[in-house]
Formats: sequence, C-alpha cells, structure tokens
Amino acid sequence: VRAPLPPVERAPHLFLFVIDSLRPDYLSPYNPSVHFTPHMQALADDSLVFSRSFTRYGGTGLSMPAIWAGSALAHKQYVLPFGTMNALEKLVDAVGYRRVMSRDHITDALWQRRAEDVELDRGRPEMEFDLCRTLDELLTTLTPEVTALRPVFAQTRSLNLHVAAVRHGYVPPGKSYPGFEAPY
Repeated sequence: VRAPLPPVERAPHLFLFVIDSLRPDYLSPYNPSVHFTPHMQALADDSLVFSRSFTRYGGTGLSMPAIWAGSALAHKQYVLPFGTMNALEKLVDAVGYRRVMSRDHITDALWQRRAEDVELDRGRPEMEFDLCRTLDELLTTLTPEVTALRPVFAQTRSLNLHVAAVRHGYVPPGKSYPGFEAPY
C-alpha cells in the first residue's frame, strides 16, 4: 500500500496514551460515579473520547499491534515483518510527524527507530513507566520550538496500573474508594 499523501493544512498533534490494564469503569469519562479522576475528566472534556472502542484481544501484545494496524490481525505475537501492516506508523511518517515515544518491548519489536525520534522514559525499565511522570516529561519536551516546526505524534504505554504493579499498590492516608479496589 502506498503511503497516504500529506494533508494540505497542518495536521493536528496526535497523542496516544495507553494505560495498560486501566479499566474504564474506574474513570469519570466512562463512569459518572467516579470522582477520583478529575484530570482525566478534564482531558476528556477537551478531547475526542471513544466510548465504544475495544480490541479483539485480551493481551497487550496482541492488542497494541491491532491498534496500530487498525484491524484484526492473526492471533500471533508478533506477526513479522510488521511494517507493512503498521498503518499508524505509515500515516505518522507520511504526514511528517515528529515522533515522541516511550520505547517498550512491543514498540521496539514493531516500530522502526528513526534517528530524529525523541524517546520518553529513556533508561527506565518499562514496568516503571508511569503516566504522570511520562506526561511531565512530555510537557518539558513539547517546547514551542518543537511544536511550531511540525506536528507531534506522542505515544506511551504506562504500566503503573498493570496487575503486576497494582498488587503492591497502596492507598494514600485518609483516602478511601468505596466500591473500588483501593490500590488500583
């Protein structure tokens, strides 16, 4: 498939934030009884929110490639070479997006590295990727000089709510979350 043509107008910045194992019923944009995610609600109020998106796969190693391909894929981790199926990478590159991305084992296996890529979470083990810390890093990266030159595609997959991390979670002093798994 040929790469799509760049748009005539300047493309918008694109942000793909995947929070591995985050349940929608724990987020106020999807559950009106949730009152402990006000910043997520503010982001949703200013964004396009997909309320019925899903993946055909239960595991991240299968669902992330399906998101990037925009379709169901063979039930195999990972179908290689993947570059011919990675519609998102083709779009990002054809439009000329500046890629600002966390590199985890899935991204490393399925996205080509570019010398001009800006890496988030550099040197941090991927099980320590935390959305709040990564967003702080992204904010310092997205200077007016960077964003004025070309549109930005930013992507991260945080794991601080992954089942492997939450089992060691804690509840802040004085906080309670009736009806929810508190450490989560």
